[in-house]
Amino acid sequence: MGDRDRGSWFRAPREMKEAIDALSDGARVLAGGTDLVATMNIRGERPGGVVWIGRLGLERIAADDDLIRIGAGASLATVASDPAIRAGAAALAAAAGKLAGPSVRNLATLGGSLCAAWPRSDVGCAVLALDGVLVATGRGGERLIPMSDLYAGPRRTTITPDEILTEVRIRPAARSSFVKVARRSSFALPVVNAAARLEIGQDGVVAEAVVAVGAGSVPERAPSVEEGLIGRALDPTVAREAASRVLEDVTPADDEHASSWYRSQVAPVAVARAVLAAGGLEATA
Repeated sequence: MGDRDRGSWFRAPREMKEAIDALSDGARVLAGGTDLVATMNIRGERPGGVVWIGRLGLERIAADDDLIRIGAGASLATVASDPAIRAGAAALAAAAGKLAGPSVRNLATLGGSLCAAWPRSDVGCAVLALDGVLVATGRGGERLIPMSDLYAGPRRTTITPDEILTEVRIRPAARSSFVKVARRSSFALPVVNAAARLEIGQDGVVAEAVVAVGAGSVPERAPSVEEGLIGRALDPTVAREAASRVLEDVTPADDEHASSWYRSQVAPVAVARAVLAAGGLEATA
C-alpha cells in the first residue's frame, strides 16, 4: 500500500515537474509553513497530501535596471533586508519587515504570504502598489498573473490547485512606501495598511501614482486617490485631499479587529502618510 492510500502524505520534490505532478488528490503546497501548519494545528484541517517546495531553489533574488525577480520561496526576512529590494521596491521591503516578528519572518516566504490571501495582507498591499506580476507554474508551463488579479476574495486566489507560485516580478521604483496601522508594532494583523508608488518630475509634479489600500476584505487599488495626485505638485495638502477620496474606492470591513467606522477614519490618514513618504516628504496627516 502506497503512502497516498494511507491518507495524508508528504513529498519533498527536487524538480518542478515532480512537484506539480504531486499536486493532486487535495494536496497542498508547503513553503515556510507558518500559515498551513498553523491551519492544520488550530483548525484541524488535513489536506490529502503536502508538497514541500523547499528543495526547488525558489529562494533566489535577481535584479537589474529593468526588473526585480524574487523567488516565491524567499523568506520575508530576506526580502526585508535585500539591497536590491530596499532600493527598488522599498514598499515591499518595509511590508515584509513589519509582518509578525523575526522568528516568523525567518520562516514565512513571500509566495506563501501572498497565497495565504489574508485580508489586508501587508505584502499583498505592497506588491499591488508596485504593480507586481506573479509567475504561476503548472502543467501547461508558466502563467503570468498581475497582482491586481490575484485575489478572488478573503483567503482565496486565482492560482489553480495544480499550480505553484514560483516568482514575483517588480519593475524597480525609486519612490515607494508602506504604512501599517495595527494594535501592536509586531505580531498583529493590520487594521489598515497602505502603499504608494510615485513618479515625480523635476518640477515636483506627480507624473504617475499607484496607491493600494488594505481596509476591506482584500488589498485594493485606489484609483480616485491616484487621480487626485497625478498632475499636481505634491505637498501635504495635496496628499490629504487625494487621500480623502479613498472611501470612493474601498469599503472598510467590520470585524473583530476593528469596526468599519474606525477603518473609515484611519484609511485616509494611512494613505496620506504613504503618499507623502513615497514623495520623500514628512507626514503631517
